[in-house]
Amino acid sequence: MEAALTCFGELGLVGVSAEEIAGRCGRSEATFSRYFGSSEECLRIAFGIKTDWLAGQLLECSNDALTNVERAIVRLADFMAEQSRCARAILIEARTVAGPTRRFREDLLERLATGLDRTCRREARCDPPALAGVFIVGAVEQFAVAALAEGRPAALIGAVPELTELISRAYGLSDYRRFPA
Repeated sequence: MEAALTCFGELGLVGVSAEEIAGRCGRSEATFSRYFGSSEECLRIAFGIKTDWLAGQLLECSNDALTNVERAIVRLADFMAEQSRCARAILIEARTVAGPTRRFREDLLERLATGLDRTCRREARCDPPALAGVFIVGAVEQFAVAALAEGRPAALIGAVPELTELISRAYGLSDYRRFPA
């Protein structure tokens, strides 16, 4: 599955073939065909598994909303640094295609926005806009996409203070900066 996402992240959808994926796994195309009908089916399954895993990693909860937010952004940054081609496949390449891979990506972003909103609303000191979570996840996504597109996947970690402050202000979670300027 990692090989399929890595290929997709490197080559885009058109460049991904059963032969390419099988080769990356050290398997034959015949072995690949026993498990998958096509490279698209393999990608669909890989996206489903990886986006479910990533959502689980980013939505783990503690009792403090800002701690959850910080941990989620750091985990996303770690994922981008450790598996940059998979991250590129999910955050950049999946935007450009129709069908299941794009839907998995959109579902992941929706789950993250809903989870962020649910977590932060419990402690909110103000009445945040209804779409606060959607806008914030969109902002984090844009930071992540820019970092990946520039070939600097670890750059997202530098944006953690600003992103945490944005979330804190949107939900009225604190009147102070958690990080020094």
